[in-house]
Amino acid sequence: MKYNELSQLQLQTATISRVNKPYSLSLKTFSKSLLLLLLKGYRQKLYENDFKRFKQISPQILSNS
Repeated sequence: MKYNELSQLQLQTATISRVNKPYSLSLKTFSKSLLLLLLKGYRQKLYENDFKRFKQISPQILSNS
């Protein structure tokens, strides 16, 4: 799932929760989920960088063992 699709999904979820719950609560939930989403995106970027580095290093490790 791409970052864009995730944020779309998050927005839909927030809209649904806004219908079911009082507005202030849903706004809090929405901002929290948005924060989590940003963190998730950032973490995914870190993982991608780590994976690229690992792919560069792994042939050397395999040849040494």
